[in-house]
Parts: sequence; structure tokens; C-alpha cells
Amino acid sequence: MQKIKSLLFGEDRPVIRNAVGVGVWCLSLVLLELAFRGLYPQKEFAVAPLIFDLLWVAALGAVSLLLPRIIRRIFMIGFSVFFSVLTLVQVGYYSFFGSFMSFSSTVFAGDGAAFFDLSYFVIPKKIIAAALLVIFCSVICALILPRTCYRPVFAAVTAVCLILSCVGIVLYERGFLRDEKGEVTWSTVSDDRDMYSDFVDFTGCLRLVGLMQYTWRDSVISSGLDAAFARAANASIISAVDDYYSSREPAAPNEYTGIFEGKNLILIQLEAIDTWMLTPEVMPNLWALKESSLDFVNFYAPRYLAAATFNTESIVNTGLLAPPNAAKLNQFNQNSYPYAMARLFAEKGYAAESFHQINGTVYNRNTVHPNWGYAHYNSGAAMGLSNMYNDSYLLEGYEHYVPDKGNFFSFIITYTGHGPYNADDLSVIKYEKEIRSVVDENAADEYVRALCHARETDEFIGGLVDRLDREGRLDDTVLMLYTDHYDHYLSNDLLYPLKGGSDPRLMSRLPFMIYCRDLTPAKITKTVASYDILPTVANLFALDTDGRYYFGDDAFSDRGGYVMFSDRSWIVGETVYPADSDPERREEIVRRFNVSWNTVKLDYFALKGLKN
Repeated sequence: MQKIKSLLFGEDRPVIRNAVGVGVWCLSLVLLELAFRGLYPQKEFAVAPLIFDLLWVAALGAVSLLLPRIIRRIFMIGFSVFFSVLTLVQVGYYSFFGSFMSFSSTVFAGDGAAFFDLSYFVIPKKIIAAALLVIFCSVICALILPRTCYRPVFAAVTAVCLILSCVGIVLYERGFLRDEKGEVTWSTVSDDRDMYSDFVDFTGCLRLVGLMQYTWRDSVISSGLDAAFARAANASIISAVDDYYSSREPAAPNEYTGIFEGKNLILIQLEAIDTWMLTPEVMPNLWALKESSLDFVNFYAPRYLAAATFNTESIVNTGLLAPPNAAKLNQFNQNSYPYAMARLFAEKGYAAESFHQINGTVYNRNTVHPNWGYAHYNSGAAMGLSNMYNDSYLLEGYEHYVPDKGNFFSFIITYTGHGPYNADDLSVIKYEKEIRSVVDENAADEYVRALCHARETDEFIGGLVDRLDREGRLDDTVLMLYTDHYDHYLSNDLLYPLKGGSDPRLMSRLPFMIYCRDLTPAKITKTVASYDILPTVANLFALDTDGRYYFGDDAFSDRGGYVMFSDRSWIVGETVYPADSDPERREEIVRRFNVSWNTVKLDYFALKGLKN
């Protein structure tokens, strides 16, 4: 008996201690992944994530068994901390944005940190406990494991296990392992395979293959390794983009073509002003303007990039969608955008300027906006504002965005809609009593404060319209206002009932209106999106473009009428259509996405000699 015990557990024969210790550690990693998946239940239990997890933990376990004791300890504890933190970050990110994160999202992290608040992220206690358990197991196992077992047989078996695990991951990913019907074992749906290959629907991909395989795929894509291997295919990609643009018919004139030619434009991107905020009691000025406008009641602002504000800002200004899995800020401040909105207005002799209270280093607006054709990006400091955080103070910069002479195009981004909604915010102090008088007496404090922020933005809108009217500029100036994203700063338990559900696609239905004094008000029911704004503006103001090079379409044309999302689903009105409900529509959506992404990734217009 003593000889058997010594054989199995003795310091001179540590086979079982190594195997059991590493096994416990690997099991804790799998349990954390299962706990993570349990937060987002699906109709059917997906086997593929579990298979990928088992292959990955087998590879990780084998690596740890082959390492010297000190390095093994660092590896096991370090990986456990990394994987646990990554899991918590994904859970918190999903609770705020309604989607999972990619490493490519970190390109915007430094700028987004300026608006960060811990209250945005909700992480269940059970997932925190599971993460702590993984770290605890790694520490215990790493410390009690004996020295690395260099017995030839054990080392050989461990090395074989590592090789087989790695080969299994590659084969399983590439679909070489097939069932008796010849179908890919981890996904029998072609849409899933395309989604995983394109890697732009981060939420769908993570649910499809699990966090470990997703993280590997994400690191390969976000690091640029995948693109490096694909560069040889650039010629065929450019040819495909050429074919698409040459086959697309120029936009035909319609009854709205050129109706604003010669007028000025103030384009206002409203920060987080949601549909439930826009009531006559809370936002009387914007409500009155909406009722006197062309009111697009089925307007959506889909989010493709991690930075929701910059996502919509870039789409509206360039008419293109940047690739979510390869977005780089230099694509916005170095690429050529000959058909960007500001550049087209500048070519017609307009003074094109952009305005926002925040410093121009955020999202590199100091260089991005001029690259889009604006003469300058004007921060709050440049406008001489005495308050950078409350939108009503934007009126102090009126002379900057409404010049005395010549035609002008001014792009303004508001700020106060940002959360968090704190009791000591100036907008809350100013308007809380007024707002509480028009809402339910039991309304949550956070909800009331959010409405106070909206009321502050409304003050700017009202003041702007009044001054334009008093100075006689309202007759020759068009106002266009749209929201960048739904109010994800509000806690989900308050937000979901207000938006009628938790589907982020439907929640992206937001205000969009076009006001001109001599224009007959109307409710426009056609379904449009943020990417339709630039071609619509180009048509209304008779700008020099035929619309072929935009992702979207003129809202008044006979094209479009549906909103496209990264998972290939689409919306008409308030109805969501899954990607597999119409193969022909899905094929069109895939092609349009790929063309737009490749136009940005390859700096297509510069390749064609169309420089800024």
C-alpha cells in the first residue's frame, strides 16, 4: 500500500498530483464559462462552445504541465486572472451596451473613459463568485503542485495531448470534423459560418463558439494578423468593390430634389435624446419643432462601432460604415472621403464648421473633422463658452455657427444628454422641480434626472430657434436633428419598459426631423437609418454626388425602406426580420456591408485617385 501511495503521490513520482491539480484548475475555467453562458440562455444548449472550451483547457493544462514550477505558477495564476477579468468585463459591457466587446473596441476606450461611470455596469454576484473561484483554484493548484514531472512517458503523453488539442481546435474551427451527413459539427447553419468568418457580429459569434474560442478569434482579427494573411487578395476585393459601385444606378431625382438648394443647414446630433424623453411636457421646444417638421417616425441609429456617438457621427458625415472588427482612428483622419457631407458643402462655397463642447482630442476630432471637409473643429473653449457641460450655454457660441455673411453648414453635437445622472448636476438642480411636476409622483430619481438632462438640451434648441427667428435667419436656414444612440446611460430596469423591450435593434428607434419654415409638416413612415441621412441631405441641397458611393439611400427615393444590422437581420417599421427569412435580401445586405467595410479598410477612394 505504501509503495502504491509513493508511486502515485510521492515527490519522486508526482504524476497524479500534477494531473489532478491541473485538472481541477481546468475544470474551474470550464465552470466559469458555463456560468457566463448561463447569464444569456438560448433556446437550445449549444454544444460547440463546450467542445471548444474542452479543447482549449486541455491545451492550457498541457502547457502548464510542461512548464517549470515557477513559470507554471505565473502562467496558471496570470491566465486565471486574465480570463476572470475578461469574463467580468464582457458581462458588464453587455449590461450597458446590449452587445459583447471586441479587442478592436479598445481603439475608442481612451476617449470613452472620459464618460465612464461604474454605475453603467451591472455584474451579477454569481458570476463574480465564479471568477473569484477560478482565481482561488489557480492559486491553490499552482502552489501545491510539485516540480514539473520530466518522466519521459509523462512528458511525451502531455506533449501529445497539447498537439492533439491544438490540432482539434484548428480542425473544429475549420469544419473538417463533420457528422454522418457531412455537415459541420459545430454549426449546420451557413449564416453562422459567414458570421464567424466576417466577425462583425460580436454577440452572435461569442454565443456561437464560447468565450475562449471567441477571444482567440478576436485577438487574431483585432491584431491585424488575419488581415496580413488576406492582403494578397486585395486585388480581387478591389475588383468586387468596383463591380458593386459600377453596377449601382445613380439616384433618380424626386419631388424633394434640390428644394433646399442655396439655404443654410444646421445639422444637430442630439446626445442620447430618446423617444420617451421627447414629450411636450419635458421637451416643449423640440416637440414643437418636431410637429412643424418632416418627422421620421421610423428612424433608427444602429450601432456598428463600440463608440456609439462616434459611430453615428462618422456614418452621417461620410455615408460609410467602418468595419467594426478593424476600425482604426487613422481610417477617419487619414483616409480620403471625397463624398463626405462637409466636403460637398465646401465645394459649393459653404463655410463648413463643426462644433462640440468637448476637447478636440476626444476621438481625434481635431484632425478627423477637417479630414471630412470641415474648416475647423470648434470646441467649447474655442467658442468661448463659460460652461462646457450644459447645452444651453451653446447659445454663447451662436456667432460661431451662424455667421453673418455667406452660406454656412454647421454641424453641432450636443452634450448634456450624457450620463451618469447625478443629483448635483446643474441641469438637475435647474429643472428637477419642474420635471417632477409633470411625471408620476413615484417616478425613480434616475429617470427624473435623465429628463432634466433632456430639458437642458431642449433649452438650447428653443434658444437657437428663437434667435434665428429674431434675426431673420430662420427663413434661409434648415434645421435637421437626429439622435446618435438610445439612452443606454439609464439603468436597464428603467429603460426596457420605456423602450418596450430589451432588443437593442428595436431600442435604436430614435428621433429624426427636418425643419424648414416654408416646408409643409408631415409624418414620414418610411423606415430609414442614420446611414440614409447624408444621401438625403445631398438630394435636398443638390450636392454634387449621384449617391452611388454611400451605404444608404435618399429617404425620399424609392430605394431602401429597411434598416440593416451586423447580424444580417433587418427592420421594417417595428418588425424585426431574421437573417434567414429572405435569402435574397440577406445576400444584398452582406454585399453592401462588405463593400462599405472594404471601402474604408482599403482607403478605396485614394486608390482610385480621388483625394481629399
